[in-house]
Amino acid sequence: MSKILTRSKRKSYDWLLNFKSVTEWIVDTNKESTQRERITNLSHFCKKTNTTPQTLLDQTPEEISVLFDRTFKELKETLRDRSFWKMRAAVNNFLRYHNKKIEKPLGERQDEYGRFVKIPMTEKVYGWLLDYDEINLWINDYKSTGTRDGYLSCMNYFLDHSKLKPPDLLSLSPEEIIKKYTLVKQKYIKEGKNETARKIYIVLRSFFDYHRRRIPFTKRDKVKRTAKRTRIQQIPQKEEIYRMADSAGSLRNRALILCLFQSGVRSNCIRRWTYGMIKAFVEPKLTVPIHLKITSDIDTKLINYQLTYYYTFLQDEAAEALKTYIEWRKETEGWKPKDDDIVFASESYRENGRPLYHDSVNRIVKRSAKKIGLDPDRIWAHLLRKSFRKMFYKAPIDNDLAEALMGHKLEGSKENYFDRHDLGWIASEYMKAPFSREGVGRLNQIEKEIREKDKAIKNLEERITKMERILDISKKL
Repeated sequence: MSKILTRSKRKSYDWLLNFKSVTEWIVDTNKESTQRERITNLSHFCKKTNTTPQTLLDQTPEEISVLFDRTFKELKETLRDRSFWKMRAAVNNFLRYHNKKIEKPLGERQDEYGRFVKIPMTEKVYGWLLDYDEINLWINDYKSTGTRDGYLSCMNYFLDHSKLKPPDLLSLSPEEIIKKYTLVKQKYIKEGKNETARKIYIVLRSFFDYHRRRIPFTKRDKVKRTAKRTRIQQIPQKEEIYRMADSAGSLRNRALILCLFQSGVRSNCIRRWTYGMIKAFVEPKLTVPIHLKITSDIDTKLINYQLTYYYTFLQDEAAEALKTYIEWRKETEGWKPKDDDIVFASESYRENGRPLYHDSVNRIVKRSAKKIGLDPDRIWAHLLRKSFRKMFYKAPIDNDLAEALMGHKLEGSKENYFDRHDLGWIASEYMKAPFSREGVGRLNQIEKEIREKDKAIKNLEERITKMERILDISKKL
């Protein structure tokens, strides 16, 4: 029995234990500290509003909503913010448990299910910029919505403070542009917004480069990045990554961690994996290694390297985890995958095919790291990509091939002479990397087994030869 249900007159919430609706609700919460916090806040609410739990449950949702609007408005004026929100959360949780959830009116930016809908770019603060061809031609060169939003926002800051319009930018002389940029830069630096000033510099460089305008920016014009805090990273070892995957909490999270590790892709890329990418390797039978063609649509950073695509692969453990997750979705959710369906879809909006958010991928990695005793502040999703690179240091693989498997452009003329189409050779070299739990690459393990068998056969042949000699000698005698 929960200690919370032990009666004591010293407890402020002791009187609530007379109500069966309260005891049923509080026992349903596993953590004792959460139980105590919720029942205490419910007690405070009932005492301040002269109500009882049963009175709350006897009222209709409309009556409760009126009570909430009136009482919580009064309570907010007398309580601290934190106390107020804790009290409100406890009461909401109690009502939700007894199916008395209050339906909130939908806002302008919510759909029929209460989910927030993104504001169209044209309706945002910087939407007016899209009326100009100079801006449209430039910004459409970027495919990432995050990059587009960020660049347009910074351009809006600059034009607003400079009191200019996009066509004016291209008509100004280089000296005038630098002068106006310097004024804006100094303004933001004085306000302590160095990062905004740095982004405006990058955006202006990008805009003028696109329109073939050479602006003589110097090193002095560039704003240096100032780190707010030093992040001490801890690149996880292979054994730690497998422990993280085993304690990830779900088949999806397990497959996600192993795929990040064995493919070496960026976290923003794995969110966009589609079923069509892996279909030929998981149906009807699993084929290892799984070939993954990463294009600039999936990994938008490839544009920075002037690459249209690169190949990476998955070894046994990640491939099996991925197939197990897909089979589970088919059986439990009745998923009938199409080629353009997202593989690692959000659990809440899986029916809509919404991919995981970038923060969600990071959260999965951090939570798994915490479960095995690692510091979550020192581990994030991108570090699994660094673990991927470390595996090639331990394998007899050419450094250029390792860089190509990470989606990097090779230096100088090496890129022109590297054959990205020879998938058979690239895959066989990749399989030499020791990604498996046993500590050696799958191909190396096979070669080792073959050598051991050859040695056993050779020993057997020597024994047969000795036996034949003994038989010949016995016959002569």
